[in-house]
Amino acid sequence: MTTGALGILIWLPVLIALWVGVIGLAKAGRSGAWWSMLVGLGLVCLGIVGGVIGAVVMVRQVGAAPGTLSRFEVMQIVAMVSAAGAGLGVLLFSIGFAIHGFQSRRARERIVELETVVSAQNEQLARYQGGPKE
Repeated sequence: MTTGALGILIWLPVLIALWVGVIGLAKAGRSGAWWSMLVGLGLVCLGIVGGVIGAVVMVRQVGAAPGTLSRFEVMQIVAMVSAAGAGLGVLLFSIGFAIHGFQSRRARERIVELETVVSAQNEQLARYQGGPKE
């Protein structure tokens, strides 16, 4: 088994888990953070697929005509484009993930604040009604 195939087998479960998470997040609302994660994950997958296609093209290119790109040049171009796409995808996914985390923290803080207000209102109602109410 080649190193590339082993790498794909190792990263495949990670990518599947990320896709499941992003699709699951869509049910909570499609915010800008979600779109950033979706596009980023798509670019990462396209980068990986592009790298595999580039490797296949390099291996299959036999007896290229004079004046065309050599196998090495084709692989260099595809590897650079794939790496740039995957790198941009990781960056976009990370930005979306960070934004989503901040939004979740704010929502959790608001929930705690509202629970405190409800608790205080229940105590105030109990005082007005002459004792604790169950």
